[in-house]
Amino acid sequence: MIISQGLVRAYNLVEISVHELINNGFFNFTARRPQHLLQIVELGYSVMYNDVDMVWLQDPFKYLEGRHDAYFMDDMTAVDLYLLPQAAFPTGGLYFKNKTWVKDTKGKHVIIHNNYIVGFEKKIKRFRDYGLWLVDDHALESPLGNLE
Repeated sequence: MIISQGLVRAYNLVEISVHELINNGFFNFTARRPQHLLQIVELGYSVMYNDVDMVWLQDPFKYLEGRHDAYFMDDMTAVDLYLLPQAAFPTGGLYFKNKTWVKDTKGKHVIIHNNYIVGFEKKIKRFRDYGLWLVDDHALESPLGNLE
């Protein structure tokens, strides 16, 4: 859900079955994440958790300097909520489907969520098609070593 200037726009969520998640590799890509995050926290590192299908174009931390309990790109919580600016943190439903909006907000994008699309390979292809696939040879490294 996106709230903009007092208006609420609700978008249909993409429905996906567990079978589809397992078959397209997305489950395998994300299933180990909690274990890795816990190990990193136990090493004394701070962790910023976000979906794996997001790309960072700018440093988001200037938006996270308040004293809120959590920061979200939508309103799926009842805790002390701070809604991040839509121009800086667009959903895939907006960014990848509205070229005029992307042009009008160019330079403001901080993290783009590659959602509103089903399929691990489709997500990678869309990131590549838009020049947002920023993975390099060190993509599977962490303080724990190689994540494969």
